[in-house]
Amino acid sequence: MNFRFQPILNLRKHREENCQIRLRAEQVRLSRIHNEVVAWEERTRRQERIMEEFGTGRIDPTLLEHGSTYLTYVRQKRADARGRELRQEKEVEKARQVLVDASKERKIMDKLKERFAERAYKEYLQKEQKRLDEVGINRVYQEKR
Repeated sequence: MNFRFQPILNLRKHREENCQIRLRAEQVRLSRIHNEVVAWEERTRRQERIMEEFGTGRIDPTLLEHGSTYLTYVRQKRADARGRELRQEKEVEKARQVLVDASKERKIMDKLKERFAERAYKEYLQKEQKRLDEVGINRVYQEKR
């Protein structure tokens, strides 16, 4: 006997695999964005140290202006990267939830298939037992004659 829902089970397994691939891709994107955030934070700290150095001793207004402009730029880039990181974390969570749902759907079909196999095996055993009973009865009947 064939499990009549096997094509559906195959589709659900395929969907689950695709969801796993999507989740990994989203996690890779998140990792890249996180690395970018860390890099911008390092640049910000470096520029802040440089600005502190410009503020001591002989002060050059041009250097202070350029440094301040660059520091503003770096801080804005860091904020943008953090925003993208937060959005990507939400995408990762969505992908994870879709994967969980797909896994549940596949597991349901697996359970149905297991139950089907158990029923089929029990039916087979019952038929085999009937056949053996018939063989035994026929032998007893033939021996009595």
